[in-house]
Amino acid sequence: MSSDAEPAPVSAKPPVTLREVAAAAGVSVATASKALNGQGRMTAETRERIREVAQRLGFRPNHLAQSLLRKRSFLS
Repeated sequence: MSSDAEPAPVSAKPPVTLREVAAAAGVSVATASKALNGQGRMTAETRERIREVAQRLGFRPNHLAQSLLRKRSFLS
């Protein structure tokens, strides 16, 4: 039995989560979220440190998760 479908790559890494960014930056998940969304009160140094950690880890926001949380699809 031969299949023409390519197998999924084994080395694919799961996406970096906000929880992982927060842990690496030494802050709470809420603080990391606020820093990456440009909200909340924190020092410029903390905000920049979180953004640098997120970039270094390759964090990308999950727009589907954001839509579910906000109960908006942003489709219209």
